[in-house]
Amino acid sequence: MEEKKETKNITLTFSLWLGISVIIDYLCTLHFSGSVENLINNEHSLLLIYAVKHEILIPYSLFMMVLYFSCAYLALDALRNYKMFPIASLSIALIAISHTFGGLSWYVRSALYSKLILALPMIALCLMIFCFAHLLVWKILEPAPPSS
Repeated sequence: MEEKKETKNITLTFSLWLGISVIIDYLCTLHFSGSVENLINNEHSLLLIYAVKHEILIPYSLFMMVLYFSCAYLALDALRNYKMFPIASLSIALIAISHTFGGLSWYVRSALYSKLILALPMIALCLMIFCFAHLLVWKILEPAPPSS
């Protein structure tokens, strides 16, 4: 019982962290970019550029926060009984870290820093692919229950 509650707390905490990290990323990007023109000319996220150009940043940010939270929560909740739950949690944490510190790249302005920040989601993607492949192999190789 206690283990299920702890897993539920981890799921909720990591999901909230991911949702909030998106807002931190966008706030830092807006603050440290200096101007809308600078942001539009130098930002890599086409969706963020679109939202800024069309002045829909607040609804876009809220939508992205809810989307990230929901996806993380559903994924971690679905995997909570599997052995790869810690790996899935690590993947979510890496994405949250990259968003949390991603907006600061406008302040730091270092190519190495930006590359390190971009490497984190790539590592998370590799972990997610590993988890997905492991689940597929594990489920396919699992013997079918005997029929009566």
